[in-house]
Amino acid sequence: MTKKIQSVGKYIVLFCLFLISYLFLPKVAADETWSYGFAYNIASGLIPYQDFNMIVPPVFAIIFSSLLFFYKGILMFHIEQALMFTIICYMLEKLLKEKYLVPVLLLLVSAPMIYNLPTYNSLVF
Repeated sequence: MTKKIQSVGKYIVLFCLFLISYLFLPKVAADETWSYGFAYNIASGLIPYQDFNMIVPPVFAIIFSSLLFFYKGILMFHIEQALMFTIICYMLEKLLKEKYLVPVLLLLVSAPMIYNLPTYNSLVF
């Protein structure tokens, strides 16, 4: 039971690290505003390319508009980003099975700190 609690605790800590990095580190470009705006428009019932113009494929905005139905603030957008990177860490841990896990997780944890842009490129990564 304690091993399960440690495993869940590890992902809660990773989620908190990602969320803090998205909330408090300075943004190096305005892509976050555009990405949030596209997701907000879809959550508001607008149709991409018909009601508003997009510069990227709509997959990112459609996925990240899912939780914006509950709360349409940018905080929910950051929570979704942190959740996405936490799920990526979980999948990498299951895929790598402790082999090369520490360097990859360190790179992944530092990625939002270096490249702090919740954008379509993060989803592709």
